[in-house]
Amino acid sequence: MNWNGAFPFDSHDMSVLYTREVARYEEQRQRDAQAAAANAALDIYAGIDGTGPYSDRAYEVEFRNSFVQRLYRSWGNEARYYRRGPSLDGVSTPALGIGAYRSVRERYRHKALGPKRIFLAGYSRGGAAVVYAASLLALEGIPVDGLFLFDAVDRQPFNSPLFIPPNVRVCFHARRDPKTGSRLLFGSYATRRTPGAATIYKQQYFFCTHGGMGGTPWGVADPDGYINESNDYRPPGAGGAQRPPASPVDRLAGDRTTREILKYTAPGANGALEAYDAYRHFSRTKVTLAQEQAESARVWIWMSTALKVLRKDLAAIPVS
Repeated sequence: MNWNGAFPFDSHDMSVLYTREVARYEEQRQRDAQAAAANAALDIYAGIDGTGPYSDRAYEVEFRNSFVQRLYRSWGNEARYYRRGPSLDGVSTPALGIGAYRSVRERYRHKALGPKRIFLAGYSRGGAAVVYAASLLALEGIPVDGLFLFDAVDRQPFNSPLFIPPNVRVCFHARRDPKTGSRLLFGSYATRRTPGAATIYKQQYFFCTHGGMGGTPWGVADPDGYINESNDYRPPGAGGAQRPPASPVDRLAGDRTTREILKYTAPGANGALEAYDAYRHFSRTKVTLAQEQAESARVWIWMSTALKVLRKDLAAIPVS
């Protein structure tokens, strides 16, 4: 553009432009303040998912319909927080709990005059992480109105494996039925309230695998129709029965989860094969694919309904 040596705007034009920019800035600032105030009065959600692959991309595929993530997507406001769960080693579990605690505390501190409620949800080791977050909030006197645990387990000795923090008003815990034979070595976490606390604890057992409890049901079974948790995870619809690989080399190479476990427990080919066979034996469950689908769906109905009722009216939950 050729200005012929002259500035294209006079002082009046510049004044008008400046005034408009200031007005737009003030309008945006007011909208941001209103949104912050509105969010400050809203229910807060923080969810941490279960143990999964190291790769974030693989994790997203496997956990895209997990129950913790579905609650996050359907929360209805921006006062929400979600993080993937730890990898197989589980060393990040305490850090995940701290992250959830910090997010919730920050939102809680900026609350408006009206009350604001906190709801935490976690699956597997993510359940242990949100219990840890609740215990950190308890140290600051911040209440947790609802704690929703999907078959919580713990592999880290950073907190009591038995008690729910006393600042939790209501806890719903969906647990796998021990008769399923699923993840027998995992144990359970946060299955009772702190002695003397007023926490309302409600649990229900479901006949599905640990994966189905969190919204990641198995889609592959052994030839006899029963799920074997040593197989690589496949979502429903990805295939039917799966036979163990025939050759020793394939037996060790075909299962990523098993390889990670054996790397630390059974050095040497012979020891690895023996450990692999033992692992497959103890990983067989008594759950069929049909049971897995049906019971996993029941977990979601029970927990999501409980959350809706709790958010609607905390007094609607009976103490007994």
